Amino acid sequence: MTDLHFQEQGSVWLVHPITPRGEAWITDHTSVRALRWFGAIEIDRYFAQDMFNGARAGGLDVRIDTA
Repeated sequence: MTDLHFQEQGSVWLVHPITPRGEAWITDHTSVRALRWFGAIEIDRYFAQDMFNGARAGGLDVRIDTA
């Protein structure tokens, strides 16, 4: 089952936690001040690849959708 869903939105990416494990990873690896959008966090496109790689290295199942 997918833990995190990465969704490209032009110059920003949305990272949707799908499972409690995905939510825990987001909580542990992002600032409490991270911008939230309907449960997802919004990140700059320059950080999306690093966050994706970090989540995979942490053993999470991730999915990515590009525009």
